[in-house]
Amino acid sequence: DGGKGRSKILRYGHDYDQSHRWLRDIPAELQSIWPKSNAVTVNVYLSGTGILPHYDSRDFGDEIRILSLGEPATMEFTRQGYPSVQVLLSHRSMLFMQGEARQLWRHGVLNEKRSGDRMSVVFRTFHVG
Repeated sequence: DGGKGRSKILRYGHDYDQSHRWLRDIPAELQSIWPKSNAVTVNVYLSGTGILPHYDSRDFGDEIRILSLGEPATMEFTRQGYPSVQVLLSHRSMLFMQGEARQLWRHGVLNEKRSGDRMSVVFRTFHVG
């Protein structure tokens, strides 16, 4: 997944490994942000680290929401044949990805020097079947 700068990862709800097992209940504070979500990942990133461009697993639904906390960061969307698009993720901002942005564009966070650490809370919906 390219998150080499993560210092801590917490996963709630369904895991996205091959078993899709239930890990632990999603805390009410997180569940209230997007009640539809049944898989939440909390990532803590050290200052100056980013995330390599990637696609999120297709095991999850069409919409992904990312709550950004702490220091601002720049997410870059790339797709072959198109100019890249950069989006500033400010403290307490929520990014919604769905449709083409979710399925056809890779996304990653640029390695930028920041004055502190950053946390992302990623909300996904795994289709239990």
